[in-house]
Amino acid sequence: MWFIDTTSRIALACALTCAGSMLQVKADAFVDVTARSGLNFVHDNDADGRLLFPEITGPGAALFDYDMDGDLDLWLVQGGPLGRDGDAPSDRLFRNDLDDGEVSFVDITASAGIVAKGYGMAVATADYDQDGDVDVLVSNYGRNELWQNQGDGRFSEIGASAGLQGEHWSTGATFADIDGDGWLDLYITNYVDYNLAKPPRCFADSSRQDYCGPSAFVPQADQIYRNIDGQRFELQMNWLVDAPNGAGLGVVAEDFDADGWIDLYVANDGAANHLLLNQQGKRLVNDAWFRGVAVNQSGQPEASMGIAVADFDNDADSDLFLTHLMGESSTLYVNDGEALFEDQSQRSGLGDSSRRYTGWGTGFIDYDLDGWLDLVSFNGAVRNDPVQAAAGIDYPLNQRNQLYRNERGRFVEVERDSTAFAPVESSRGAAFGDINNDGAVDMVVTNSRGPARILLNAHAERGQWIGLDLRSSGRVALGSRVFIKRDNQTRSVWTVRRDGSYASANDPRIVAGLGNMTGPVEINIVWPDASQQSLSLTTNRYHLVEQTKQPE
Repeated sequence: MWFIDTTSRIALACALTCAGSMLQVKADAFVDVTARSGLNFVHDNDADGRLLFPEITGPGAALFDYDMDGDLDLWLVQGGPLGRDGDAPSDRLFRNDLDDGEVSFVDITASAGIVAKGYGMAVATADYDQDGDVDVLVSNYGRNELWQNQGDGRFSEIGASAGLQGEHWSTGATFADIDGDGWLDLYITNYVDYNLAKPPRCFADSSRQDYCGPSAFVPQADQIYRNIDGQRFELQMNWLVDAPNGAGLGVVAEDFDADGWIDLYVANDGAANHLLLNQQGKRLVNDAWFRGVAVNQSGQPEASMGIAVADFDNDADSDLFLTHLMGESSTLYVNDGEALFEDQSQRSGLGDSSRRYTGWGTGFIDYDLDGWLDLVSFNGAVRNDPVQAAAGIDYPLNQRNQLYRNERGRFVEVERDSTAFAPVESSRGAAFGDINNDGAVDMVVTNSRGPARILLNAHAERGQWIGLDLRSSGRVALGSRVFIKRDNQTRSVWTVRRDGSYASANDPRIVAGLGNMTGPVEINIVWPDASQQSLSLTTNRYHLVEQTKQPE
């Protein structure tokens, strides 16, 4: 997230090079239903002119079914006072009372027993204790919180007693079974050593005082915890090999080398990223440089905020996309099938169009269900825009968001006059999931010092689709991989995941677009224990698939 004061130069360059790169679409793909959904939430970052670094990094959001009633509820991370006295606002939990496809969010924070008043950054979700309901990890500037779902509509904060250690500036996190013992372990990225009592002064190129960047501070070590039988977490820093501190902002879990063991990819701000390959549950070795995902094709580290992982080119392996700082371009790392990656940002059409923006929340979603994963980037600046400041905007970091359509492996930005993409705000986190259960992925976007918004997929001309809810012993089977066949060939792979985007947690259900395909869909599931299951399923509906255990 390091900063370059080059707004005018970048805008001019794009005006000369980006012409013709926009796709005009007649109908809106998404509709902002925030007002009619009942959601009322505004993030408070405590920005008051002091230009404190944590003001510009949060917040995240989580879409998850906390009450197990079949629809997605919403956790929104809040900020509050920074280095001063004052009553801190709490994170909020909203129950989704879905009625005949109409989304209705009700604030049940108080009745759920949630008093989460840390200065919030990110959120991760999982049933870490295997009791059948979803728990919540909230990372903060300060002590992190683990909210255990009690199963009766209430949560209890047990972070300290569960073994979480220290007070850091923590950011992204994910749950994954790293050692293969059947219990979900926990990886938390930590950012930099920032002292609110003695904040340094930093300046833009114009010599005006502005927000600092990470290079002004000492990066902090991430934390990796082993889950001990769902009762507590034990710090396991010896699992990490050759992974220097790097101002971490995000992490995703994925079996990148397809060896049956979950790996981790860590996004570091302004430093080389880490690809931590799992050595059969004994350690995680950083192989990012050899695999081509440490830096961009020019050999430069970038800001690396948001992460999206998916098979965007339908060749049955997982690719990587990262959002970066204005002046850099977003990066698309394409997997060759052997976990060796090539930076194809320019070739894919994502290079020049992303260079004008600072991207955060991001995700691959097939918004038109044509069988090709599209892409969204939610943007917001990290240095004050002098034009916005002169216009009287008190938090002048606003940028527009971007939607790209996947044209069979090349991305074209979608241009539209939309209620969903019309607001120009300082966006940060984004959570993805089918909020109204209609078979199309929707989005929740958070804004720093601004409102959270619900964007429903309203595309009128959708293709066929199939939805998969994979369970093992009744629990979401995180890390399962699904291969979907079309035209008698394996075309795409999907992973059951909750992580990704920026500072947020997502719906673990798979929604795969099928285009104009009709008839049964042939799928092959590779479960976390490496067992396989093949099924033939009907289209345009969700399927709850329970792992078939083979007799021992």
